[in-house]
Amino acid sequence: MERFLVGLAVVLVLSAAGPAEAATTWEYNSATGHWYGLTGRHSSWNEAESQAQAAGGHLVTINDATENAWLTTTFRDAYVRDHQTPWQNIAWIGYHNSSGWKWSSGESSTYTSLYQLWGSYSGAYTYLHLANHGDLAGRGEWNHNSLHNNTYGYQPLGIIELDSNPVPADFNGDGNVDIIDVNLLTAEADLPLGLMVPPADAKFDLNLDKIIATADLDQWLADAATFNGLASPYLRGDANLDGDVDVWDLDGTGDAQLLSENLGMETGAVWGDGDFNGDGDVDVWAMDGSGDAQLLSENLGSSLDVGTNAVPEPSTLALLAMGVFGLLAYGWRRNIR
Repeated sequence: MERFLVGLAVVLVLSAAGPAEAATTWEYNSATGHWYGLTGRHSSWNEAESQAQAAGGHLVTINDATENAWLTTTFRDAYVRDHQTPWQNIAWIGYHNSSGWKWSSGESSTYTSLYQLWGSYSGAYTYLHLANHGDLAGRGEWNHNSLHNNTYGYQPLGIIELDSNPVPADFNGDGNVDIIDVNLLTAEADLPLGLMVPPADAKFDLNLDKIIATADLDQWLADAATFNGLASPYLRGDANLDGDVDVWDLDGTGDAQLLSENLGMETGAVWGDGDFNGDGDVDVWAMDGSGDAQLLSENLGSSLDVGTNAVPEPSTLALLAMGVFGLLAYGWRRNIR
């Protein structure tokens, strides 16, 4: 009986807390240079706009047919709640009637994509028919109806629009800052040479100097560490981004192991392969000290686990160095065969 009462209490508390809020996954639109994501919970239009403002933006303002089509495709799985089925797929946008129709962002876009029966409805809040919606499938038309604002079971999610990336180091918008993102950055350009920023790739220019270069990798290593709760930037040589620079791991993901496996790659290398300077290859030595093995050896034995770079004893460092050069020699011999 006592266990039953405790369980009941937990259920009541969870119920009172309301629906869980999902983490937002952000999508980048290179045509607009903006980021878009869904609100974290189904809600009325007013609450969805509040969620959008809390994220630093507004419900989306749609400026042309190209943006409307992109939204329709990108968020086609933003299903509504209990009383509607997946083919009735809609999401709030920023168009609303408050002393006249206007956008919640205050922008003056005159583009519209109104549903053919617009005049038969009296609601004040607009939603976008995303896709798979009966005869409206894929057409990206808008409708308005107060029912979705007032009845919880019918309430959809909203589409948030932001002017800039909410997590700049998260290039793929999955809510994590990890090896995938640094691999994307190091694949983008020969970082030591630098690349003038193409409009579609502006997200990689973290320091906003109009060039994708080594400075952006430095910025990413610092921003990623902060995002992941570390007090110091990730180190050159930390191929698996586990917070330390080591020789060997049981699962084969030791930093020197990863570098030795890819030693000699001349093109297409990324951070996770051992390309720690972002020049697209994996090498041992460079005259300026920026060879990938050189960078790894400089930080060998260092760890960010306690928020500072641990300095190993000289004898330990010597043993680690011997292990690195042994792996490098093995990798070099294997790759030149």
